[in-house]
Amino acid sequence: MTELLKIYENHPVHIAGRVWVFSKVTYSIEDNQSISLSLAELTRLQNAVANKICAEESNLTKVEYDFLCEMTWISNKEVLDIISCSAPGIAKWRKNGFPSLESRVLKEYFWLKLFADKDEIKNNPEILNALTQIGVKKLSTLGLLAVKARVVDAIDGKAA
Repeated sequence: MTELLKIYENHPVHIAGRVWVFSKVTYSIEDNQSISLSLAELTRLQNAVANKICAEESNLTKVEYDFLCEMTWISNKEVLDIISCSAPGIAKWRKNGFPSLESRVLKEYFWLKLFADKDEIKNNPEILNALTQIGVKKLSTLGLLAVKARVVDAIDGKAA
């Protein structure tokens, strides 16, 4: 059986609470003539959206935050550990929007978790220092080494 494909150009797709227009989206046509996205195509689209959200200057919205948590398999508890926040604080931010500093830290973390080479991060003092500079403002009660250790542990998926 030959797989039939239908390619749409400049096609809108609803992901993470917004409509994103992609230059090309490829759908598979099934035997019963239904149209679906392959897992590889869906992953490609989701990764593109995650990359775009993490690169934007705007603060995280609840929908974007939930999307990035799902993409990275990160729980609210892990987020609490990363940004040293209380559960009521996260609940408030999810309702009203995330403050700029926390948005920046989380976007950087989500991007690294999704796209960066973990060994490269752990062995690159410039990346760790940049993350420390972002995070140290919020986590100022922790020492520099503790912040770096938390970043490395979070990237490795270890409990903080």
